[in-house]
Amino acid sequence: MWIVRLALGKPYTVFVLGLMILILGITAIVRMPSDIFPQINIPVVSVIWNYKGMPADEMQNAITRFSEASILNNVSDVARLESQTYNGVAVVRAYFNPTVKIEEALASVVGISQSIRGRMPPSTQPPIIVRYSATEVPVLQLGFASSKMTEAQVGDYFNTRIRPALTQVFGARVSLPFGAPGRAIMVDLNQEALLSKGISPDEVIQAVSAQNLTLPTGNVKFGEKEYSVRLNSQAEVVDALNHIPVKRIGEQII
Repeated sequence: MWIVRLALGKPYTVFVLGLMILILGITAIVRMPSDIFPQINIPVVSVIWNYKGMPADEMQNAITRFSEASILNNVSDVARLESQTYNGVAVVRAYFNPTVKIEEALASVVGISQSIRGRMPPSTQPPIIVRYSATEVPVLQLGFASSKMTEAQVGDYFNTRIRPALTQVFGARVSLPFGAPGRAIMVDLNQEALLSKGISPDEVIQAVSAQNLTLPTGNVKFGEKEYSVRLNSQAEVVDALNHIPVKRIGEQII
């Protein structure tokens, strides 16, 4: 009852106090920051292994399970693991406890993933390690189509025009586009011509790979002038692939 007595005894004081609460409340509401997707502390690290041509069951036995066991036994504060295995791709997601020091955990995952490569199948490439949180979700998806351009031209237009403009938006994170075919050069083989010359398709592949390389060069200095050196180890035009020697038989180069 003391609040009632105070209000009756000092009405002006109570009125001013109520007015101040109203003003401060409105000010707090106006200035309070809002976020559609509030920050949620669920640290996740994904380890993505790639081995082109390996079936999913072999990827599961040789790479996925070994990577899971290595992370569980050598990385601290792991809450749980999830994995998905496809043909040539294995994805292992490590969910950590909210109290984890994510920088140390990420360094541990990188270190153990690099150290176990020696016990994996030969030619296993280093994994792609990505850190993300539950709040990093896509909010917009754009699709492009054209009745005048090919799929490859649409992909080039997006990469050279649209994507640079989107990356300039404050706070935006733009993922890589998908759907458009990448640039590729297809080498068609004439089976009858190969049989007549006694050449196998593997020999053609080895010849193209061995004579179409990107090699470091250097500089050469003559007197006071210095020149950049270039090697003709890479085909600059597609037609140059037709003139690559494949096999030597005696004095004849085919």
